[in-house]
Amino acid sequence: VEAKAGPPLRALDIGAGTGLLSMLAARAMQAARSSGGRVDACELHPPMAELAERCLRGNGLLDDPVFLHKARSDELKAGVELAEGRASLLVSEIFDSSLLGEGVIPSLRDARRRLLAEGAAVVPAVATVWAVPVSCPALRRHGAGAERSEVVALHWAAAAARLPGGGAALLCTPKPMLRFDFRRRDVADRGAACEGAGAEQVE
Repeated sequence: VEAKAGPPLRALDIGAGTGLLSMLAARAMQAARSSGGRVDACELHPPMAELAERCLRGNGLLDDPVFLHKARSDELKAGVELAEGRASLLVSEIFDSSLLGEGVIPSLRDARRRLLAEGAAVVPAVATVWAVPVSCPALRRHGAGAERSEVVALHWAAAAARLPGGGAALLCTPKPMLRFDFRRRDVADRGAACEGAGAEQVE
């Protein structure tokens, strides 16, 4: 964020949550003595949006330079809610435990098409999906994913740890499977650019 805080910075925060990334962008503008900057933060869920509003107000940032919109990003318009026009920086944390489940790809696609300036920076810029097979008898017993095998997805390991006798044993070293580069323009056309990586076969 600090590296992109050139004058004047116009940032968009999608899925602002508590407003942390918006506040970091605002502080970066202040540290760079960037005048005329603006951060537009959008948060759909009312309880979280109320919390963000309190955090921003408590830090003296609400409505200058951070403007909070209690809406989805695809409900915003450049030149209307984004009063200064298209943003030069996108910050977001709309990832879940499987990376893409909170709609980061369609959100980024829409933002690139309507809300971001040409060449806008994206933070975070890249993400990697890792995978590893595990052995978890508790998941097998409770039918939480494994059918006839004790090899199940690591995605369920946290849930397994809460089961009686839970816990999962890794069967090999975790391996990177997919790398997503959110900076590439083709994310706006056909989803994030993916680079595959091989995984060792478990004997």
